[in-house]
Amino acid sequence: MYDSFDGALPWIVAFRPTTQALAIVRVRKSADREGLNAEDYDGPRWDNRTGVLQHPSPASESDLIRFDLALTVSAMSYISDLHLGRINPLLFHLKLDIDHTT
Repeated sequence: MYDSFDGALPWIVAFRPTTQALAIVRVRKSADREGLNAEDYDGPRWDNRTGVLQHPSPASESDLIRFDLALTVSAMSYISDLHLGRINPLLFHLKLDIDHTT
């Protein structure tokens, strides 16, 4: 993903989270609405992470990178869990025949 942004942080513009980043954070914090656990996507940590980036003084480069990477990993995990589920039934030796064509 980061290659497509030529080394730039996709969720940061002018030392602040983008509106898309903040929208994703809101979704992560309310993951329970989708039957998921917000803590699995760092739900309780996002207020602090966004707060650090919204202070009047610019955040440090390491804070920006940490926020961006955490959001990317969280978003990828969340999307995967919504699409595939949190647990692979094959790990429990359940052989489910699910039609993926619909």
